[in-house]
Amino acid sequence: MSETDPIAAQVEAWIVSQFLGGEGPVDWDEDLFEEGILDSFGFMLVLTFLQDTFGVQVQMRDITMDRFDTVAKIAAQVRAAGGG
Repeated sequence: MSETDPIAAQVEAWIVSQFLGGEGPVDWDEDLFEEGILDSFGFMLVLTFLQDTFGVQVQMRDITMDRFDTVAKIAAQVRAAGGG
């Protein structure tokens, strides 16, 4: 994934805005859970954001934190689901 990936850039901007008070950036490969940026409630907000922003409907079987623990992985899930 390149640094010009528009999906990852949009996800990063939203995470910085929602969880970091606008203080970023976030490395796209940084583990958002290990760094304390996301918790289980934040994870649910991410799923809602993906649905509202990209029209991505994540299947229940695909909802695992390890598939959404970095900006890069979140962007990959959006692409895999045909969003963006």
